[in-house]
Amino acid sequence: MASDRLELAQAFSRSHPEEAVEVLGHQPKAAGTDFLRELDSGVSAGLLNAMLPPAAAAHLGEMPSEDATALIAQMSVQRAANVIRLLSPGLGHAALDGQSAVRRSQIQFYLRQVKGVVGAWIESDVVAARVGDTVESVKKRFSVYQGDVPLAYIVDAAQTVRGAVNAATLVGARPEMPASELMKPVPDVLRARTPIEVAVTEDAWRKTDILPVAETAGQFLGVIRYATLRHAVDDLVDQLPFEAGGSSALGLADAWFLGMSDILTASMGRPIVPAPNDAAEGSETS
Repeated sequence: MASDRLELAQAFSRSHPEEAVEVLGHQPKAAGTDFLRELDSGVSAGLLNAMLPPAAAAHLGEMPSEDATALIAQMSVQRAANVIRLLSPGLGHAALDGQSAVRRSQIQFYLRQVKGVVGAWIESDVVAARVGDTVESVKKRFSVYQGDVPLAYIVDAAQTVRGAVNAATLVGARPEMPASELMKPVPDVLRARTPIEVAVTEDAWRKTDILPVAETAGQFLGVIRYATLRHAVDDLVDQLPFEAGGSSALGLADAWFLGMSDILTASMGRPIVPAPNDAAEGSETS
């Protein structure tokens, strides 16, 4: 019977991660951690991805280092970075060292961001498309998309956000028409270097719970949720920033390019060449 209950819980957690996370939030932390360790690692990683970073870090902090590292390896790059910065230094370094070389560079990019700015908390697991990309091509990206942001962000040749299309809007639209014809303006675009205590007060949050984030020059990086931002502000005083190893400008520039590849190449299906001087822009962390 116990195995049957676990199988049902696992199936529910896999298909309804947000609801499962809500249930876990009402349980004692120790019980939630034990439950995560009983699930298949892929299901546990999915639940940790769906949690706010402080909650995920609280559970991972109670696990053996090798278990925590293995689960973090299955989380999205941005969620992994947000969680690692909240772990104890020893566990955080072990988790980072346990990632692949490419993934470690991507995570380090986010860890090098000043914790008190928006760029440290973005998630780039989104669907993006260029102006002119067809409805059919964007729908195909959604069909293989593993994230939970129901919007496709339309960017121009300079990687600047021009608007967003809700996935539901694509249903029934003519396959050959440009998806940009269906896009709506975004309430605002936050800059990655904006202090989180300033960003959380933006009027745009009255219209949405998720906003796109761009570099200073306007290049699209990903999105940030109001709930994540609110928790980041609440935790800013209590938490110490995670100090990642290796802080050379060259290493950070390399990580920035890897990050942009993760954001746009994967979601758009082809590489995007950054504009001149983008590397220098992305390598600054002040």
